[in-house]
Amino acid sequence: MSETAQTTVDQSEVDRFSAMAAEWWSPTGKFRPLH
Repeated sequence: MSETAQTTVDQSEVDRFSAMAAEWWSPTGKFRPLH
């Protein structure tokens, strides 16, 4: 029996939000107004 792993994860979205997360906590970053 063979199973193929499938995912609904879009790697480009993961990369995009990971980059945002790195900047999220910066008190002087572009997300400053949200804090």
